[in-house]
Amino acid sequence: MAGRLTRVALAIVCAWMLQAGPAAADTVTLHPTQDTWVSSDAPDTPHGLDTTLQIGGYLSNTDPDRRAYLRFEQELPPGAIATRTTLRLFFDSAPSGGFQLRITNPQKLAWDEGAATWNTPPNTPPNFTGPVSGATGTIKQGWNAISVPFVPDNISVDPARGAITYVLTRPGTETATLQSDEGTVRPELVVEYETPDNVPTSVCSASGCVESTPWTISMSWA
Repeated sequence: MAGRLTRVALAIVCAWMLQAGPAAADTVTLHPTQDTWVSSDAPDTPHGLDTTLQIGGYLSNTDPDRRAYLRFEQELPPGAIATRTTLRLFFDSAPSGGFQLRITNPQKLAWDEGAATWNTPPNTPPNFTGPVSGATGTIKQGWNAISVPFVPDNISVDPARGAITYVLTRPGTETATLQSDEGTVRPELVVEYETPDNVPTSVCSASGCVESTPWTISMSWA
């Protein structure tokens, strides 16, 4: 009789199965932590507090070369995976021709918008890669959106935060003007990301920290 009850008990045992749930999608909008523009015709003048940024005359032999720099720092949850990153810029003027987006190379961990000039640019030497986006053939007055590389997560001293500096240039000799972070319509870096449900999270209190991994729980009967 005992053996039969044991077999019955085993037959109705509850089996708990843990499995990772689907990734949670979300979006965050970042604004520049630093931005400025520099010009070859005023090599020692900083423009970090200007309400607009100017670009134009890139590599021109006759006109001033004006370049804009925008620094962003990521603020994503640990373990989040970016799926799309879009830079949105508001142009006050729309001269014919487009603009180019580049990335400073090498990256400089920190720079001061109030001190950066043509002679002391945000990255020294003032090298950059690019153009890195093909969606810059034209400029329209108002919002312009282009796909850009995401903020790397291994540049900052703090591994939870990364930073990247984008450079805007323009081969056309006519200057294009866009709103800065000090302006009325701030530049935006829109990051779409997913956070897998198997990413551990930590909850801390006065007694210490507890790390937990979110799971979905399903139940089956044998």
